[in-house]
Amino acid sequence: MDLYKLIGYPLIAVAILDSVLGFLLLKKNPRDRKVNKAAAALGFASALYALFAGIVYIRSSMGLSFGIFYRACWIGWFAVPAALQCVYYLEDEKSRYSRIVGLILYPFWGIICLFCLFSNFIERGASSLIPFIDNCGPFGRPCRFLGGILCLWIIYKFFRLRKSVSGTKKIQLNYFILATIIFASGAIIITNAFPLFVGFSVDPILASYASLPWLALTFYAITRYRLFDIQLIISRAIAITVLAVIVEGLGIVLFKFLAPLIGFTMAFLTSLLAVAAIFLNAPLTQRVQNSISGLFLKDKYNYQGILRESTKAIITILDQNDLLNYLIDTMQAGFKINKACLFLKGEGDYYYMRYERGVDKKTAVTCKINDSLLEWLKSKKQIFIKEEQEEATSQNKFETLYGNMGIAGAELIIPLFFKDRMIALLTLGSKGNKEPYMQSDVDILETLANQAAIAIENSRLYDEAIKDSLTGLYHHKYFMERLQEEMERFKRYKHDMSLLMIDIDHFKKINDTFGHPVGDRVLREVSTLLKQISRKVDIVARYGGEEFVILLPDTKKKGALIMAERLRKSVEEMPLGDNLKVTVSIGISCCDEREKELSQGEFIEHADNALYRAKENGRNRVETVDV
Repeated sequence: MDLYKLIGYPLIAVAILDSVLGFLLLKKNPRDRKVNKAAAALGFASALYALFAGIVYIRSSMGLSFGIFYRACWIGWFAVPAALQCVYYLEDEKSRYSRIVGLILYPFWGIICLFCLFSNFIERGASSLIPFIDNCGPFGRPCRFLGGILCLWIIYKFFRLRKSVSGTKKIQLNYFILATIIFASGAIIITNAFPLFVGFSVDPILASYASLPWLALTFYAITRYRLFDIQLIISRAIAITVLAVIVEGLGIVLFKFLAPLIGFTMAFLTSLLAVAAIFLNAPLTQRVQNSISGLFLKDKYNYQGILRESTKAIITILDQNDLLNYLIDTMQAGFKINKACLFLKGEGDYYYMRYERGVDKKTAVTCKINDSLLEWLKSKKQIFIKEEQEEATSQNKFETLYGNMGIAGAELIIPLFFKDRMIALLTLGSKGNKEPYMQSDVDILETLANQAAIAIENSRLYDEAIKDSLTGLYHHKYFMERLQEEMERFKRYKHDMSLLMIDIDHFKKINDTFGHPVGDRVLREVSTLLKQISRKVDIVARYGGEEFVILLPDTKKKGALIMAERLRKSVEEMPLGDNLKVTVSIGISCCDEREKELSQGEFIEHADNALYRAKENGRNRVETVDV
């Protein structure tokens, strides 16, 4: 295959790929966005440009005339108004300037193409392709100059618009700018730099090679609302390159040192093995990768590392409160998110807000997840991205889906699934740096969501194993296990410890008078109050029937009395309705560092005796027994 075919056939391939991208831009256009249409026009213009350029070189290899096809390459200038329209449509979907560009520049370049095809005023056709000998008409260079001015105007508009936008649009413009720079650089290298090495002029239509990366990045910027973090790939590629250069350099030095000593063959094999051993060394490779990634990604790389580590940590936390707090705090720390809310599944399809960060509690309770959003999350099983859905759906459909999630400031709504059951929802607000969520962010969040769902389910099962189903308090068996642990700690460190034994007064009478459902409600209300008043380190349990116990680590007798009296008074004042009044009697057992031998049974017995004394002395009171 001669040089002409080596140039021509790849250009045909570029034309095909440009056409495919153009069709995809039209197909991936659910809202009939004009920016997609403009970018598709850019793709088709680039495709025709590459197609005619390829035909020119293939026909030349066959000894056939190519003049008319060379003239037709001027159709590539239609990419200029298309690119300019892309910028204006990004600025405003209904841009008046974009319509003006279309009305003026498309007819203008159409007339230029007609002049190219049917006259010699613009283009006469190249006299020679390799080496290239230009043979343009008298108006050819002025038209190219005008096209160059328009390209500079496009770049200017890119940078000017970039200053006035944020979020995804800013990222999209970055890709447009990068794509334009790549195209311009490719054209300059092909038509100006390359001739310095080969010693002769190069045909400018070969710049069509650069149209593929130009269009590919344009396509990517428009169709991808969750943009992939290309910096991550670049950093990894550079890390591998740096490592390869270092290792190869060490191999050469080693070879030159060993060759005089052990001969050429042995030195070559030894240096090759050494290079392989170093290059395949995982810790070294990881250190180089971390250094390069830290340099390129900075804070972004740091929070990605934090989130990856957190996926390992959350599966070890069994207590649901600790787990949910950790989950929310991790999100905020990793992304510096201003708002975050966690909804847990309740009865039926009701999801209630369990935790919130950065959201006003009074308004947060009014945030409800509507049925349309729930159905979308269950069917799609993917993260709902506000910005993406606003772009992809009509305004009415988006408002129906999103509902009042603006109260929670939700930019992302992350479903947490366990065995096809959506057990929770996590909403995240905007990032602290005001940048949009990248694809790499979404990937990490999806991984974290999967781990969190497993962790939440594990914590639920753990809670069922250690907690009473009616009251939500620890059951008797778990309490006895924790009491034994605290007794051992007391014997070792001589820390103070107290125990409250609580009994609801006349509970049988409540059941007989109001019925067992009301009795169960009293048990739940009292249990909730005990949990609210107790400290996080306290162990609150249902001891049996209407009896409760609270173990108070590191608490002296005085502190236990204050705590018990507060509980007694709070229960007495608790509003229950139905002319129902509930009181409790409380017995206290305390021990301090003076105690040398103390059995678990004796500690409980003293609290029980104190409770009995409280009941004997009239109920609704607190009594204590020193151990």
